[in-house]
Amino acid sequence: MNPLVSVVVPVYNVEKYLDRCVTSITNQTYSTLEIILVDDGSTDSSSQMCDQWQEKDFRIRVVHQENRGLPGARETGVQIASGTYVMFVDSDDWIADRLVELAVERAIADNTDVVYFDFNRVSDISDISVHAAKDNFPDKKIASGSESLEMLLDGSLGWNIWRLFIKKKIFNYSDFTFPVGIMMGEDLGIFFQVLGHAEKVSFLPFSLYYYYNRSDSSVNMINEKTRDKTMRDLMFVYNSLEAYIKEDYPNLERKCKALIITQLFSSLTEMLKKHETGPMVEKWKKNLRNNILSHADKPLSLSKKNMIRLFVVWTKILWINPVANFFYKRIEQSR
Repeated sequence: MNPLVSVVVPVYNVEKYLDRCVTSITNQTYSTLEIILVDDGSTDSSSQMCDQWQEKDFRIRVVHQENRGLPGARETGVQIASGTYVMFVDSDDWIADRLVELAVERAIADNTDVVYFDFNRVSDISDISVHAAKDNFPDKKIASGSESLEMLLDGSLGWNIWRLFIKKKIFNYSDFTFPVGIMMGEDLGIFFQVLGHAEKVSFLPFSLYYYYNRSDSSVNMINEKTRDKTMRDLMFVYNSLEAYIKEDYPNLERKCKALIITQLFSSLTEMLKKHETGPMVEKWKKNLRNNILSHADKPLSLSKKNMIRLFVVWTKILWINPVANFFYKRIEQSR
């Protein structure tokens, strides 16, 4: 008997993109699905569109709630999910038609808790086919949860939560929390917990998810006006990661500090590159410098990729921009 897969789709003001997203899920070659559309207080027609989809397909469940943000919508979806497996799809993205089929096959064959796969970064195309993973995709077939967590800290894994196909039991641990209220870094805040609680992780070397790069996405809308909230969110996630590693995986503390330093450098150089000014921005520049120094008080364990990323970010801070920008974009896009 095929296991039920719950696909959680947070929905907020995406009337332009919702049909494309849901269609890619309903058209999966694997049909034993529970599709949960969480309308997170939409103010456009997305709410009505969710209800219309529920009428079309018996596998679709709709939840309407007051706005709780992306982590809150994901939490709601997981709480009502009844599948053996759970996966997330953002409502402005779409997925390859065989994603669920291939993920289920690998999870069962390897007897693993999590399946990690690759993605395509797209703009306007509507491809739904399966593509080979990018060259930098891990060459492992299976790894333990702790090994996968170490790969995350080394920079070998991206931390988009929609790249994971997850056994529902992972979310049942009493200490598992969704970073509700966080608008930036929320994926990392869930990702490290999933790997930390997993016994085994499979790596599926195909690009199966289509990430739609919107110019008006929250990532692309960061500026000096939104910087304070962005940085408070990121610092919360980094502190949560550090506390988790210290408690459960103390052998990985140095690598955790190294990852956090590279991310702090990235935020600092972004402010400089955008020429952000003002008292709040200057406060965060000082805060970041102090945090970088505090995390670098002991020798760090830097992977080759993180060493390159750190060097490039540092050169950007020193305004060696043309060459640095080229390599920095290449490194970040490979995540």
